Amino acid sequence: MLLVALIIIAVSGLLTKQRYDDFLAYHDSIALGTVRSIAQEIEEFVEEQHRRVKLFAEDHAGLLLAIADEPDNYLLQEQLVGRIKRRFPDYFAFTLTDKHGEPRIQDFDGYVGGFCIADVKDFSSTMSNLVRIHPNSFAYHFDVMSPYGGNVANSGILLISFHADVLGSLLRSGEVPGHQLLLSLVEQNHLIEVTSEGTRVDLDRADFNLSEDELAHEIYSQKIAGTRWTLTNLYRAGFREAYQRELVITLGLVVGVVLLVLLIITYIMQRLEQSRARAESFKEEFLSVVSHELRTPITAIQGALSLLQYQFKPENEQCQELINIAEANSRRLRLLVDDLLELRTLDAGKLNLDYQVCHLNQLVAESLQENQGYADKCGVSFVQGREAARDAVNADVRRIKQVMANYLSNAAKFSPEGSVVTAHVEMVDGDRIRVSVVDQGEGVPREFQAHLFEKFSQADGSSTRKIAGTGLGLAIVKGFIEAHGGEVGFESIPGKGATFYFELPLTSG
Repeated sequence: MLLVALIIIAVSGLLTKQRYDDFLAYHDSIALGTVRSIAQEIEEFVEEQHRRVKLFAEDHAGLLLAIADEPDNYLLQEQLVGRIKRRFPDYFAFTLTDKHGEPRIQDFDGYVGGFCIADVKDFSSTMSNLVRIHPNSFAYHFDVMSPYGGNVANSGILLISFHADVLGSLLRSGEVPGHQLLLSLVEQNHLIEVTSEGTRVDLDRADFNLSEDELAHEIYSQKIAGTRWTLTNLYRAGFREAYQRELVITLGLVVGVVLLVLLIITYIMQRLEQSRARAESFKEEFLSVVSHELRTPITAIQGALSLLQYQFKPENEQCQELINIAEANSRRLRLLVDDLLELRTLDAGKLNLDYQVCHLNQLVAESLQENQGYADKCGVSFVQGREAARDAVNADVRRIKQVMANYLSNAAKFSPEGSVVTAHVEMVDGDRIRVSVVDQGEGVPREFQAHLFEKFSQADGSSTRKIAGTGLGLAIVKGFIEAHGGEVGFESIPGKGATFYFELPLTSG
């Protein structure tokens, strides 16, 4: 029982681990798909902003060059502001610089800071605009730049800044429960740029760099082309741990239920074993009483009745008939006691067999002769049929004769007067020999055939049955033959007689 409990617990543990592994694999798949999808959206969004700014610079190159020539012309400035507002209603700030990144107008709106100018100067030398978030007391933003004026002397660079909140909206659109999407600058110690909650200024934390614990919760990350950002998907704090706790609690409940069920089963089995032991004790006590308290007086009664029956021979016919009936019933009772004791020996596995080489042809002939008196009483004839060329077996002669006596007596009892009961000895399968007893009676009823060799089994179990018997004979026969390494069986068609047989292994002698 303990082994069963350990196996169930081990299997439950393996299934729990498999569930957790499946959980991780599922969320790995989600993270991979989400990061790739959102990264592509952000990349396309940034590319679109670059395209729009570039088109604007090309379409308004004349105006931009005019402002470059007259940087203090307020009317030109107002005209440019109006056109930018119409083209970019979502813009945050803008400025113009020369082709080296030096501002021609320091700031149109007062929002352009040092980070923006530094990015313009980098762009002037590399013409590469890797977008990043700029902190600002008004709004966190990112810059998009485009050259204007071609190769003319007063050409320059147009910088337009956009609110970074739109990036948070993109992250929110793809974030799934239990996960956190964010943009960070890996080269700056995983500095958080923006999350689905907003930019750094919107986050409730003192340190905006990802901690070692947060990085340990990373599922998948991907660099976004055209930017300095890395898009990272993290497990939210406590998400995996909550699932682990749920699995542990479930496993604990399963183990608890299993142990409780096993304890209940163990208790029930102990009670059943105690009941079985008590029943076995009662049976042994009963058989002991049968053996020691009934057998002796029955033997004495039977002896006295035989003495009255054969030596004193009462002249009164009615008295003689009563003595005959009493003697017959005492003999039946003695046979019942003997059968019960044989059955007790078989059940206890204490049957002692006196093995010797014997020849079944001869043993069957002797059995037919020894039981002829019973055949005469029933008005039938015993005949020896087929004999086997090889018939030597290792067997206990007394027990095999008991088997034959049972088969022959049953055949005689259930055969009509004047019929013949035949005993055959024949080879089967080359290494076994079969002894069969064939009668011409009514056969075995179909509904009874499955129970034929069971204890206390009788085709007619009523108190008014015509043919007496204990119902133990065939069960004892089965025990004797199986103890010899053989097997028993029968063949019967109701109304056409029956054949009962046993098979034993041949010896080499």
